[in-house]
Amino acid sequence: DVMSALQSSQALTPPSASPAPSEIGYVDETALDDSGKVKDAADQLAKFTSDQQKIYGAKLQTAKTDIDKQAVMADYNKSIQDKRDALMKPLVDQTKAATAAVAGKKSLLLVVDRADIIYGGTDITKDVHDALSK
Repeated sequence: DVMSALQSSQALTPPSASPAPSEIGYVDETALDDSGKVKDAADQLAKFTSDQQKIYGAKLQTAKTDIDKQAVMADYNKSIQDKRDALMKPLVDQTKAATAAVAGKKSLLLVVDRADIIYGGTDITKDVHDALSK
């Protein structure tokens, strides 16, 4: 049906009303990224990255060979990634747990990101945001 509608020369008619609640939910990840915890973690990571750039910039200038420079850059990238994991993984885990809890309460079988929705679904963004704020 979708392929026929897309290949048809007739104009597509938009739905007249929102669909009824479904067993599929969605969360707007960008709205959750605006939460205080995520902003704090992003600020901490930015400060850490700035500090590490100074430290590794000095090391990079004292590196004599390309191999030494590559090793310094590898260490720098690893330190940034380790810090990112330390700051963000707990937040991701909390978000997944909150999403699962809300989905269970609302009897949803599937929850996806808002960016992947074309039509329908039940928006649980506010419920997940509220659960994360507790």
